Amino acid sequence: AVWTGEDIGLWTIGPYAIPYFAPPIFDREFAREIGARIRDMRALSPAPFLAEVPSCTVATGRMDLGSFFVELTEAGGCDIVLDVSHVYSYALLTGRDPVAVQSSLPLHCVREAHVAGGRIDPEHPARYVDSHSDDIRPEVLALLNHAARHCARLEAVTYEIGVGLSAADIDHGVRDIERVLAGAGWKPAHLTASA
Repeated sequence: AVWTGEDIGLWTIGPYAIPYFAPPIFDREFAREIGARIRDMRALSPAPFLAEVPSCTVATGRMDLGSFFVELTEAGGCDIVLDVSHVYSYALLTGRDPVAVQSSLPLHCVREAHVAGGRIDPEHPARYVDSHSDDIRPEVLALLNHAARHCARLEAVTYEIGVGLSAADIDHGVRDIERVLAGAGWKPAHLTASA
């Protein structure tokens, strides 16, 4: 692999699955501990580890998302996967402007971006459901546009799809993503290198 990446948070506690992904506690101590574990992984593998910005159905701690990832990337000596859908989930949950949230992240560390469809929970309007099986929201496409324009080291964009999408839905999502990236003047790393 050129690199590996994973959400920073919890899917399980020991042998037990938890009902839904939980982001870490946004505190300096947690960022430094995660960073230390990333450095341990770097010692074991030649493939760099990219810490993925997590989806946030809850947010707790004394730091905001951007400050936490600045601390984590410095402690871990790592780059990040910027999941723009996850940034939107945090912004919606905390009532913050999505572009301001994304701008607070260490965008110089972004090598890969993820985008997926989702929906706002009708019973809990501050909760974004990162379903991968709904249309990509305009707010998420706006964050992808911002990322393509402001992440100077962005090498790859991944469209995450779920089982609820038809072939026509997937084609529509791909066209939306390609339109946004073309409008931002972004090209994949392998096309940029040979140009």
